[in-house]
Amino acid sequence: MPKSIAVTPNQFFNRIAVSVYLISCTHYRARLALRWAMEGDIVNILKIVSIVFLIAVLSSCAGVKTSALQIETDNSKARVIEIMGTPDDRQFSGSQEAWQYGMVVSIGVCDYTVVWFKEGKVTGITSYRNFSTLGCRHGLKSVNWEEAPDRIFEIRSRP
Repeated sequence: MPKSIAVTPNQFFNRIAVSVYLISCTHYRARLALRWAMEGDIVNILKIVSIVFLIAVLSSCAGVKTSALQIETDNSKARVIEIMGTPDDRQFSGSQEAWQYGMVVSIGVCDYTVVWFKEGKVTGITSYRNFSTLGCRHGLKSVNWEEAPDRIFEIRSRP
C-alpha cells in the first residue's frame, strides 16, 4: 500500500487531485505525477524570483541619471565618485579623461552618461542611448574625443 503524501495547507486545494492520483497509481506513475506537481511550483518560484531580480536591477540604476544633475563644471573626480559612484568605464587621452555610467531604461536598452574631465576637473556631461542584451557594460561605446567639451577662455580688453 502506498504511503500518504503530506500536503501543506497552502498546497492542499491545488494539490488534492495530485494526492489522490498518487495514492491510486503505481510507483512509476506516482513519481511522474510528483514531478509534474513540483514543476508547477518551480515555475512559479522562478517567475517570482525573476520579477524581484528585475525590479532590483531597475531600481538600483534609477539614480544614475538624476545623480548626473548634481555634477557641476570644475567638480573634482572625488566629488563625481561621491555623487555617481564608480564609473563603468574610464578612458584617457592626454590630459583629458572620460568616465561612462550606464543605466537600464528597458529590456535591452541602456542610457549612458559620459562625464568629461580635463586636468582632473569636470568640463561637461554628454549622454547617448545604446542597445545591449547583455547588460549596460557590454553596450558602452568607445569615446569619441572630438565630442569632448572644451573650455574656451576669451580675454577682452576694455577701452
